[in-house]
Amino acid sequence: MTKSEVPKFLVSSRYITVTIAAIVIFSAVFLISYEPFSRAMWFSSTNMVSMLFTLLFYVAAIVILILSRYTMYRLQDRYVLTRAQYLCWLVGEVIAITILYTFVTYRYFDHSGIPITYLGTRALFCVSTILAVPNIMVSFYAAYRSKCEELDAAQYEIRRLGEEYKRLLNENEVERRVSEMMPKAEPKSPHMVRFYDNGGTLRLTIDVNALYYLESEDNYINVHYKHNDMEALEKELKKCNPDSVKLIIVDGVFSMEGDLAPLKEIVELKKKYNASIMVDEAHGMGVFGRNGRGVCDHFGVTNDVDVIMGTFSKSFASLGGFVAADSDTINWIRHTCRSYIFQASCTPASAAAALEALHIFQNEPERQENLWKITNYALESFRQAGFEIGETESPIIPLYVRDAEKTFMATKMAFDEGVFINPVIPPACAPQDTLLRFALMATHSKEQVDLAVEKLTKVFKALEIIK
Repeated sequence: MTKSEVPKFLVSSRYITVTIAAIVIFSAVFLISYEPFSRAMWFSSTNMVSMLFTLLFYVAAIVILILSRYTMYRLQDRYVLTRAQYLCWLVGEVIAITILYTFVTYRYFDHSGIPITYLGTRALFCVSTILAVPNIMVSFYAAYRSKCEELDAAQYEIRRLGEEYKRLLNENEVERRVSEMMPKAEPKSPHMVRFYDNGGTLRLTIDVNALYYLESEDNYINVHYKHNDMEALEKELKKCNPDSVKLIIVDGVFSMEGDLAPLKEIVELKKKYNASIMVDEAHGMGVFGRNGRGVCDHFGVTNDVDVIMGTFSKSFASLGGFVAADSDTINWIRHTCRSYIFQASCTPASAAAALEALHIFQNEPERQENLWKITNYALESFRQAGFEIGETESPIIPLYVRDAEKTFMATKMAFDEGVFINPVIPPACAPQDTLLRFALMATHSKEQVDLAVEKLTKVFKALEIIK
């Protein structure tokens, strides 16, 4: 940040909200203590009229202030706001509210013998006081909090560096002891990386050029938790440093078993542990939510999800995909993502196909409605026939086999019966969770579902998967 740039905390949503609340409280106290109903201030109007005028003007002024600060907050993402521009903006708020008060008072109230300049000067004094005092107080407090946060971050970094220094000292000591136990005649090529066990025995030697590594601004780790287990997720989040960057990555619809991620619970954990969320909507877009907006919309948490990605190869019937996030995240992806930099753009035909699919989502909701009618009908049909279909809540219906060999046999037998279905085996699933993936489209009919259930029931009974 340059010296002329306004501090970020002054244009943050939290600061703006606190400032407006402070102005509301201070202005109310000011109006009461400044004799708002005296005839010297309101001239020939009655007390009741004065009260009504005060209330209406008060509400109008607050609305102007909210709209002004909201506009400032939206613009600061696109433009760099300088200190001078920020001060001019605040002065503009004072002038706008002053002009409004002066005009209304001069136009609609008895002002005989009172020049408009006197009205304007007095209004300017009141409005300036009401806006300046809370702004200054909150600004000082925000600056104090910002410095405290910077000091806390610096102290944490000092502690981290101290721990890192101790770790390096320990590693150097271990390396010294290991080297004493190594054969003295062993060559030490700078191009080789050696791995030893705790006893000092050489276990692996690799040419450094054969190592694949990832460069990043800081270290990071991947943490896995039990599927859809929020207690397991919270346990892992508790282990993380409160100040570290934490990104929860999850599917909206899990592609093999068709169940949904509990996004409402994940959002609660995000807010509790200061994390971010990335949702893959590959199998949710076009199926869930209003006009196919996806699982995030289905649960009403779109605004709480930081990154939404999806593909055009599913419901959009095309090629390519998308990532949706705030402007800073998208700019970072554009400049650092290898797959974005080193791949060609989506072809015009693919883009046009995806766009037309989007128009169909928006303008033909009956397709989505029919998909869910068919889906619910198929779910009930498979359950009644005795199939194990798990916790699916989507048009992806897993038919569990739980045996790899029988999974392949069932796929072949179903194909011979006229039903094309995909087998799911390791590594796409655990060895004990092999299944046939039954996926529906909006164009399927109940007759087709009935036929598929009948044929698959025959196959599964022949293989003794169901009774």
